[in-house]
Amino acid sequence: MKNWQKDVFQPLYKQVTHACLVLIKSERNNAIINTHLISGVIQSYVALGFTEDTTNNNQMTSPTPTTIYKEFFEVQFFQATKQFYRLEAATFLLHNSVTEYLRKVSQRLDEEVHRVQSYLHPSTLSALIKASPLQPQHMLQISAHLNVPGLRSICLKEVEEVLIRDQLYVIYSESKTLLRDERHQDLALLFKLVNRVPNATNELKKIVENHIYEMGINTIERVSGTAINDPKLYIETILDIHKKYLTLVQNVFNNAQDFIIALDKIAFNYVEDKDVYQKFYSRMLAKRLVGQLSASDDYEESMISKLKQACGYEYTSKLQRMFQDIGVSKTLVPEYEKYRENHRATGIADFSIMVLSSNSWPFSAPSNFILPIE
Repeated sequence: MKNWQKDVFQPLYKQVTHACLVLIKSERNNAIINTHLISGVIQSYVALGFTEDTTNNNQMTSPTPTTIYKEFFEVQFFQATKQFYRLEAATFLLHNSVTEYLRKVSQRLDEEVHRVQSYLHPSTLSALIKASPLQPQHMLQISAHLNVPGLRSICLKEVEEVLIRDQLYVIYSESKTLLRDERHQDLALLFKLVNRVPNATNELKKIVENHIYEMGINTIERVSGTAINDPKLYIETILDIHKKYLTLVQNVFNNAQDFIIALDKIAFNYVEDKDVYQKFYSRMLAKRLVGQLSASDDYEESMISKLKQACGYEYTSKLQRMFQDIGVSKTLVPEYEKYRENHRATGIADFSIMVLSSNSWPFSAPSNFILPIE
């Protein structure tokens, strides 16, 4: 083994390692190669990590038998892998959509799993044992250091770093489009890939939260006109929103617990969120007051008072001005009627009017009415 290391390995390892990397690159570019050549080289590198102990009947011992393999192959292999995929990612994204890129990444990851399994398949260990002076009891030692899942995990980590983590910005941007267009199959693939990178789903969860929140608000606003007289419709709308996006979380995001928690939080926000509630309550109060549909002024005033205690003065300031405007209007109309009676002005138009503050009421349509000059 020492002669092999001195006469063969040391003079030729650079050329041998380079040749292996060239073969791997060719395979990544869809060429057919002899993978047994590469697995044979890797096995010989690992075998060289075992040294003879002349004090113990020439038994093979080594605390780190993969030292040579790691130093003279693995480091270069990872560098070549990152360089290859970094170039491919940049080139592919220039000429293809992000969704097509995601499919390409998924394909490449599967290929890398197969590649590592092929080069380091356990069945090749017997050839290593027969071709070297190692004793049978050392087979388990080498097998442990040629652990396929372990190397597979390391290799995929390098690929994921280049193809996924380094491209998270464009991937996150694409997720917004996929959510908007309800392309659930592509979104599921996106989540599957992002989920491979530690903590990368945190930003994706925020994007999903914002999307669900905005879609929910839009849906609630569309039914707000009807829900003013039908509170049940408001609650049913919230439940329908929750049901729709719960299905999305279950089918697309693999029922991830943090996504479910986020969804429940959003649903509760439609009820508990102060801004959302204030906006909805303001519209309903305005319609009740203007349409004279309120069951009790005392009830309305009590409700505003409770909201003020819970949320502060600024939160209820417009609600209070709305209620005050109605109070003033209720005073003006009787005074006008009394004026007509006192002056026996029966020829003056009999009408009622409401004087409303322009910045307090949730009415967007401008009025074309021009008051006459006194």
